[in-house]
Order: sequence, then structure tokens, then C-alpha cells
Amino acid sequence: MQFIVNIHRIFTYLLAAIPIIPQQWVTYLIAIWGVLSLFLLDFKKTDDKKYFWGMLLASPFFLLLIQAWVSQNKTDWFAVEKAHSFWVFPLCILFLKKIVPSIHLLLFHRILAYSMAALAVATSIYFLLFGFKITAIEQHDFIFRYRNEINQLIHIHPTYLSLMAVYSILFLFYAYPNFSKSINHLHIVIAIILFFFTYFLAARLVWIAGAASWVMMIFLNKQLSIVWKVVTMITLLALLGGMFSVNPRTAEFVSFKKDQTASNSLKVRTVISKCAISLIPIALPLGFGPTETQKKLNECYGNDLVFKNHAYNTHNQYLDYLLSLGLPGFLFLILILIAGLIVAWKYHNLLFLSFLVLSSIIMLGENILNRQSGVVFFCLFYSIFIRQHLLQEDEKLID
Repeated sequence: MQFIVNIHRIFTYLLAAIPIIPQQWVTYLIAIWGVLSLFLLDFKKTDDKKYFWGMLLASPFFLLLIQAWVSQNKTDWFAVEKAHSFWVFPLCILFLKKIVPSIHLLLFHRILAYSMAALAVATSIYFLLFGFKITAIEQHDFIFRYRNEINQLIHIHPTYLSLMAVYSILFLFYAYPNFSKSINHLHIVIAIILFFFTYFLAARLVWIAGAASWVMMIFLNKQLSIVWKVVTMITLLALLGGMFSVNPRTAEFVSFKKDQTASNSLKVRTVISKCAISLIPIALPLGFGPTETQKKLNECYGNDLVFKNHAYNTHNQYLDYLLSLGLPGFLFLILILIAGLIVAWKYHNLLFLSFLVLSSIIMLGENILNRQSGVVFFCLFYSIFIRQHLLQEDEKLID
């Protein structure tokens, strides 16, 4: 049993290194870790809170499963496949036996932060040595090309890379008092690397969400003096303003141009939002399912070339669940976020709180739970935080 526990622990920490693991291997890594977990699970009738959290987090998966069963559409079944993290991580983390050592949160987060920094450095060296490969987009600016090239190279969308990078920066700031001076010097270097990485990834909503999470963390941190809070706030606002003022994607986004090729202008986003909102009355109460939702969106977009070249989703997780999974999906998503926020606020868990604020804001502009990298990140860290919370409650009951 101890051998399985040790191997399971190694694979658990490997999950934190998912950014640098080839994406085609991630499913196999999770599968091996899940099989090992089966030998270490313990289901007790008295664990009502574990069942509550497990079923709550798994609810989107079961709703997608029902939709796919009804529609029998291959694409809907593909959505079910990508959603396995909704039940795998809660099951295999929340119900682990107490003999299994608790996940060391600081170590787990450090592995994520170091992995993201290693990825940023490695991809930069790769581009310096070999240049950009996609000649079809040579007419675009450097930032546009960088985002597309890195997406093609590692098969993780820039928004999801930015999400993990910004969260890692938040962790390094949060955990600063827990490390020695020499390690913190290393962490400052890593934070700078990740900052520039997020700039070139240019996921603007992630910048805003990260800033909001950082502001919240600063003001709720009782260890910081008023002076440090003010200085940090001014520095943060200056950095954010500078990023927006010099990044070419800012001009692209605020433009109402009728772009026929690419496509992230405010005009395009406005059309997407109007179409998604107009479909809500038809979708309620149970939703269309993922495939039918995309079909109806495409029909609503019209004949503009930009929409013919790209099949745009809702770019809003809340709207996506409302259209795809109806009121049940929307309400379960809200409940997942609110329940986590209540726990994080009640127990003053600033890292969990920042994770939820960051995720909740990004969901306003991205369907992060519709891609494997997004749902794996969200469900993995959410489950770990809840397990830590339940273990702490158990210790209080024993005391």
C-alpha cells in the first residue's frame, strides 16, 4: 500500500506540471493517476460534505452526458469527453483515505509556477533559434504572430496559458512570507519572466482579472501596511496601464472596424454577445446542447466573411452554459463559484479567493470550461482547495 501511496504522490505533483507536459499525454497522465487513486479511496456514509462537494463539482459533466445521450451527436459526446475532469478530480482528491499525505499546497503551486516559467523561457529560445513557422500570417504584428505560433507549438490557447501564468504570479506574491530570502529572489525572477510572458500572450481580460485578484489580495492581507498597499496598488495600475497602452491588441479590441480576416474587434464581440443573448429565450429551460448551440450561433452571425472563416463560441462561460445546458447548467456553475467563494471568504483563504475571482472574471470573456486545459486547471485546483478545507474542518472537530 505504501508503494502505491508514494507513486500516487509523484503523479499528483506531476499534475501541477501539466503546462510543460505534451498535451497529447495529459489524458494518459490523468488516467494513470486516476487508476492509482482507485486503490486509495474511502467512501464513508458520514462524509456528507465530501458527497456534497463531489456532486456539485461533477454536475456539469452529468448535464453534458444527459445532453449527449438525448442528441446522440458525436460532437456532444466529444464535449463529454473533455469534461471528465469535473468528476475525476473531485472523486480522486476529495475521497482519498486519510492515510494518504495531504497535498503540500506550497510545493504544488511552486511546481506550477516553475513549469510556467520554464515554458516561457523554452518557447522564447525556440522562437529565437527557429523563428516563426506560419508564413500565412506574416502580414500581422509580432504579438498576433506570437500568440498563434505558441498555440500551434504547445497546443494550449494563449488565454489558458495567461490564466496559469497570472495565477502563478498571484501565488508567488501570496506565499512570499513563507520562503527564505534566497528563494524569494528566485521567485522575483520567475514573476518577472511570467509578467513578460503574459504581456506577449496578450490575453487582455486575464490582465484585468489578474489585477482585480491582486487588488483584493492586497487589501485583505492583514500583514501588509497601508504604505505597502498604496505602493503596490500604484505599481500595479502603472503596469496595467502600460501593458494596455503599448500592446497592439488593445487597439484591435476597442476598434469597431468591420474586419474581414481576423477578428477580435469590439464589433465582432458585440455581434457574438447580441446573438448569444437573443438565443436565451429559445434555449430555456434545458438548453440546446453544445453542438446545436454552435449551429444556432452560426446562423445568427450572418454572412460576414469573418464569421464564415471562424466558428465563434459565446466567449462567455455563463452564456455558454445557459444556452448549452439551460438553467440547470447555469445555476450549477453559479453555485460552484459562490460556494467556493463562501468557503474562501469564511476561512480567509486568500489564495483560493484569488483563484475564484480570477476564474470568475475570465469566464465573462472565455469559455474556459469547454477546453481540456481550462477544465483540468479549474477542477484540479478547486478540488485541492476543498480537500484542504475539509481536512482542516476535521482537525477542528478532533480538537
